[in-house]
Amino acid sequence: MSAEQYYDEQIAPKLIALAEECKEHGLSFLAACEWAPGEYGSTRKLQEGSSFAMRLVEAAVNAQGNIDSLMIAVERHALKHGHSSIYLSLRGVPTQPTGDGQ
Repeated sequence: MSAEQYYDEQIAPKLIALAEECKEHGLSFLAACEWAPGEYGSTRKLQEGSSFAMRLVEAAVNAQGNIDSLMIAVERHALKHGHSSIYLSLRGVPTQPTGDGQ
């Protein structure tokens, strides 16, 4: 059995059940598993209004190792919600929400 098949058949169902249990109790959940370099799966259930830390972890998983994709996601979040980042300020991202972004 390949590592990916093992993940799909043995690990993913357990993660999905755990994510659902977390959701029932108002908890955000995110897990990623890599079975080979650059090949992975993820399971997530994020609560409405979950913290930026959880959204940042999700953005990192979504970026699949692409730092440009990750930084674009961070900048979009900052445009929509505002930020207090020196780095983003140096990049010219306004600290107050503009409503733009995702």
